[in-house]
Amino acid sequence: MMEEETTPCTTLCKPIPLLIQQILNHDYDEEHVKSPTGTKECQFVHEGNLPIHICLHQKSTSSTPPLSYIQTLIQTNPTSIKIRGVGGMLPLHIAVKHEFSTPTITYLISQYPIALSVKSFEWKTPRDYNNSEVVLHRPKVCWKDEKHRIEHLHWMDDSMNLMEERVMDISRLDQCQLYKLEDLTLRCETLEPILNEAIMAQEESMKRFQRDVLLLDQIMQEFVQESNDKMDVIQSLIHDYTDVHYQEEDESMLLQVQWNNDLMNIQKDIQRLSGETKECEQIASVIEESFTTGRWKYY
Repeated sequence: MMEEETTPCTTLCKPIPLLIQQILNHDYDEEHVKSPTGTKECQFVHEGNLPIHICLHQKSTSSTPPLSYIQTLIQTNPTSIKIRGVGGMLPLHIAVKHEFSTPTITYLISQYPIALSVKSFEWKTPRDYNNSEVVLHRPKVCWKDEKHRIEHLHWMDDSMNLMEERVMDISRLDQCQLYKLEDLTLRCETLEPILNEAIMAQEESMKRFQRDVLLLDQIMQEFVQESNDKMDVIQSLIHDYTDVHYQEEDESMLLQVQWNNDLMNIQKDIQRLSGETKECEQIASVIEESFTTGRWKYY
């Protein structure tokens, strides 16, 4: 059963998109087609034709749209291969009429084999425009298998490209890791003599430190011994001073006791002599005055 084709409506009073301007100027920019703006412009109808119809109409003796550009237009707008343009012509009708190369015609048939039996408004199939093209006489069933084969080949190409990218990524990663390893090895080799020198300096510092510790220990022992000797001398002096002090205190106490006894005897003699003669009374009053003024006192 034949699929039903659709005919685009002509859009009036709209500015011509950049994509169509490029095609009319034979500027086949695939990157613009793939852009978000180009994707929308692939669906724009200009004077009854989509960009794919306009592109195929641009073939001349001096300029031919490349197959890659045609493929990009169809991949961006897959339904365009089934849409009629001016005169009810599908893209395949236009390509055959303008005698495009066999690879281009083969690609268009593989994308939409039913177009081989579709008639334009002139009641012509693609074969009626160029009966000498061999690929147009292959049965449609062959093109279905061909389409699957091409799709499979494209899938295989994509898979191979993906595998190649993965291999390249792994290779770059391995190369990067190798560079890092080599750089690390070089840095280790550079740092090794510096580290050895630092270790030797540290060992020498430890030896000096141990010598200093031993010397300090010896000095401390000498200081302790000297301090102990000085303490012995000080204790001896304190002991001697204490003995002398106690001895002097004992002698002082004996003198005080003797002095007190003498004073008591003097007072007794004064009391005894105070009533005997006038001279004795005068002497007694002088001695008594000495006791009163504190010149003579008890301890």
